[in-house]
Amino acid sequence: MSSSTGGPTGIYTPGSIWAKAIEQSKQQKKADSSKDDAYVYILGAKGSGKSTVLNRFLYPTQVEVPKPSQCLEYTFARKPGSSFGPGDRKELAHIWEVSGSDAFAQQLAQGSQIFLTYRQVTTAVVVIVLDLSQPSSVIPTALQCLDLVQRKLAATYTLFERKGLQLPEQLRVRQRTKLLSQHEDKDLVALSGISIVLAGTKWDGFRDSVEAEGQRVLGRCLRWIAHAHGAHLLYLGGLQAAGGQGMGGAAGAAAGAQQQLQPQQLLDNFCRLLSHVTFVGMDRKMPLKLQPQFDHLGPLMIPAGSDKFSSIGSPQVQLTPGALKAAADVAAVQQQWVAVVHGLFPPGPGKAQEQQGKVPPQLDARYREEDVDTARARREAALEAYRREMEAIHRQETAARKQKAAAAAAGGAGQGQQQQQAVARRAR
Repeated sequence: MSSSTGGPTGIYTPGSIWAKAIEQSKQQKKADSSKDDAYVYILGAKGSGKSTVLNRFLYPTQVEVPKPSQCLEYTFARKPGSSFGPGDRKELAHIWEVSGSDAFAQQLAQGSQIFLTYRQVTTAVVVIVLDLSQPSSVIPTALQCLDLVQRKLAATYTLFERKGLQLPEQLRVRQRTKLLSQHEDKDLVALSGISIVLAGTKWDGFRDSVEAEGQRVLGRCLRWIAHAHGAHLLYLGGLQAAGGQGMGGAAGAAAGAQQQLQPQQLLDNFCRLLSHVTFVGMDRKMPLKLQPQFDHLGPLMIPAGSDKFSSIGSPQVQLTPGALKAAADVAAVQQQWVAVVHGLFPPGPGKAQEQQGKVPPQLDARYREEDVDTARARREAALEAYRREMEAIHRQETAARKQKAAAAAAGGAGQGQQQQQAVARRAR
C-alpha cells in the first residue's frame, strides 16, 4: 500500500512509532556488540579466603567451603544487559583467581596474555584479599599486591604511550572525575585507572583476637593505603556460616540479633560493589545499602573516594586539610603507619625463608606420574637443545657483525689515506 504522495507507509514511515522502535533496536544492538567483556583478578596470600570470597560472590546463598585454588583458576560470571527483552545480550566477566605463590604471581605479571594486558585494562578489576586473622601479614600482602598491579599497569600503559595513544591518561582522568572531582585530596591520590578492591576477610576472628588499639592502628593503616591508591576497602566476616549471617566467637553470640545480620549485610555490599565495578564501571553511582563505616572497632566499609587523609590522620602529628602538599608527603605518612603496624604485629619469616628446604612440586615423589614426567623430560631436553642452538646462532651473528664493522672501519681508513695522498699530489 502507498500513500497519496507516493512516500513509504506502514511501519517504515519516518517518524512513526514503529520506525522509532526499529531505530532504537538497531542502536541498542550496536551498543551491545561494542561493549567489552570485563576482567576480574583476585589476588592474595595463600589461605586468605580468595576461593571463599569468589564462591560467595558467584553463589551468595551457598556456604560450602571450596577447594583451595592451584596456581591459576578461571571462571566467569554473566549478568543480563540493561535493555529489555528475553534475547538481550548477556554481559560477561572473565574471573581469574591467582594462587598465593609470590613466584607464580610475578611470573604471571611478566606475561602478555592474561594479567592486565592492553586488551583488558579498560574493563579490569583487581580484588586483593587480606586475611585479617593474620594481622602481621595484612600490610605486606596489600603493599606487595598493589606494587605488582602498579608495575604491570606501568608496563601496559607504556605500550599505549609508545603508539601515541592517550588511553592511560583518559582512564585516570575518568576515575578522578567520578571519584574525586570535588575532593580535597584529588591531587594527592595515585589513581591507577582501574578499580581496586581491598577485601579484609575473617573480620570476626580479627575482632575477637586483637585488642582495640591493634584494630584501630591496622584499620587506619589500611584506610591510608586504600585511599592513597584510590581503592575500595571493606571487611568481611562469617563467610562460612549458614546463610552468611553467623558471627564466630563468644562476643558474636552476645552481640544481639541486629549485629548477627552484619556479616550478611557486608557480603551483600561486597557483592553489589564488585558487581557494579565489574558490569557497570565508574560511570554510575554505586548502589550500596549501608553508609560508609569508619569505626575501627567494627567492620570497615569505605568506597573509593569516601575517605580523607585528614580524617585518617598521622601516627605522629595531627593532619589538617591541605597539610599534605605532594605525593612524597603521602608516602612518608604511609611509611609511618606501616612502621607502627609492624611494631604491634611484627612480620613473620619471609616467604623466601619459609620456602627453604621445600621440594619443588615437579620433583616431589608424591606427585610422580611416569607418563607426565617422561613427556616433561622430553620437552625440557628439546627446550635446552633449542636454547643452545639459538645461543650458537647469536654468537655467529655477533661475530659476523663485528667482522663487518672492522672491515668497514679498515676500508674507511684506507679510503681516507688515499684521499689525503691525492690532495698532496695536487698540491705539489
